[in-house]
Amino acid sequence: MLMSASLVLLMMPGLALFYGGMAGRQNVLIMMVTSFAAMAVVPVVYVLWGWSASYAGDDIAGIVATPLQAFGVRGPDR
Repeated sequence: MLMSASLVLLMMPGLALFYGGMAGRQNVLIMMVTSFAAMAVVPVVYVLWGWSASYAGDDIAGIVATPLQAFGVRGPDR
């Protein structure tokens, strides 16, 4: 998991350059900032909502969690 996360973080600058190259001359900076903004938003979304989906517990055979069951990393001691 750690290796996969590291590879994705290394991929993000290349993806920003790729999207910047695909955009027009006026939109290069906007496209690159948009790609880098995802690196800041995705961890926050995971901590707030993805945590409860990862550690579903007993809800629906442990596959689907209640979205707010462990909102904001609440209850990691289970």
